[in-house]
Amino acid sequence: GGWEFCVLEIMKDLKVKCELDGDIRRFSVRVDGIADLQSQIRKTYGLEEEEFGMKYKDEDGDLITLELDSELDEALVLMESSGGSLLKLSVRKAGNTGKHKARGVYPSTQFRTVLFSVANWHCVF
Repeated sequence: GGWEFCVLEIMKDLKVKCELDGDIRRFSVRVDGIADLQSQIRKTYGLEEEEFGMKYKDEDGDLITLELDSELDEALVLMESSGGSLLKLSVRKAGNTGKHKARGVYPSTQFRTVLFSVANWHCVF
């Protein structure tokens, strides 16, 4: 016998509900990172080259900025622990997303985030 190598590949199948300027949309998207999520939001809202920011509410009720893969991974850990299947996001266009002006930009209404992931095993013998 030789060595057996197994690789765990985690793909995140997200059901997303997001709000931009009062327009609420819902969609499903498979994401390997934050860029896939941003791309789908661009398509959904026709943002094309416009810059925008995303936030979600954590378990303490704080609005958390979602910009990096590591932040999405952290959200995944939180969401898996809540056992749900829907990611709720507040989306704001550039100009409304300034890090220093974030207070008051994102409404503090019921943004509870939940995320569902599927793990696929790929084994190479």
